[in-house]
Amino acid sequence: MGSERAVTDGKEAAGALCFLFPQPQLLIAIRGTPKLRQPNRFSSSLRNFLRHCLRTDAARRWSAKELLQHPFVTSAKPASTLVPLINSVKKEKKKKTRI
Repeated sequence: MGSERAVTDGKEAAGALCFLFPQPQLLIAIRGTPKLRQPNRFSSSLRNFLRHCLRTDAARRWSAKELLQHPFVTSAKPASTLVPLINSVKKEKKKKTRI
């Protein structure tokens, strides 16, 4: 089958149909680059990062090592800065469920 792998419902011995899906690394090349629904809602840095991640030519697509050096990643604040925001959302949800 080459670059494809069979995905079944676990009953292949019983003769269930097998569906063929391309390997994940081929999805962008086959289906093209996914498009953002509202690209203007995202920073130019994120859009640029995604362009490098999703290049259809795998040889030109950035590696994980290169992506980790991208300004979108290097300028990110520590994940701990999200804690107050998450707690705030949780409090708001609790308030709404009490009403």
